[in-house]
Amino acid sequence: MTRSTPAGTSKPTDQWAALLQKEMMSTGRLPPGEGWYTLQELRKSHGGSEKQVRTAVNKLVERGQAERFAGSKPGPSGLPRQCVWYRLKS
Repeated sequence: MTRSTPAGTSKPTDQWAALLQKEMMSTGRLPPGEGWYTLQELRKSHGGSEKQVRTAVNKLVERGQAERFAGSKPGPSGLPRQCVWYRLKS
């Protein structure tokens, strides 16, 4: 069995690496619907320290006034990174 290497690649794994990176960059698990914000977005719009905002949001989630969604989105490098969004329940 012979392995073919695509043009411009030095070995078969280069093709896999390129395809995997492209797929990882295009995917993410984003929250459904509208009104979701990350802690960083909430902190920028409402002020306060990261700890204060996180504590307040966690209390809202515990009381059932807000919901949490754990997912992922492309980071600065283009690769997916874990992210948590929050929104108020209506």
